Amino acid sequence: MKFDVGVVVGDGASVESGSLVPRGTYIPPGENWGGDPLKYVGPSDEGANQNYAEQMEVIRDDHIHEFLPFGAAYQHLEELQGGQL
Repeated sequence: MKFDVGVVVGDGASVESGSLVPRGTYIPPGENWGGDPLKYVGPSDEGANQNYAEQMEVIRDDHIHEFLPFGAAYQHLEELQGGQL
């Protein structure tokens, strides 16, 4: 999502992922906008957005241990060398 200068998004409004929001755009409260070019999609459903966010948080918590801050290349090297570095 890319916002240019002077964009105002009202309370409870949402902008879909991958949208380009041009300079000076006003998105009224409670509306859902998206696309490139930006267009009105429909009313925003805050409850659905909150549920989606909560689902993503659960998924994140379930899989956070699978990711390392610097990648896993050194683990593969250790496996190839039999754990002797």
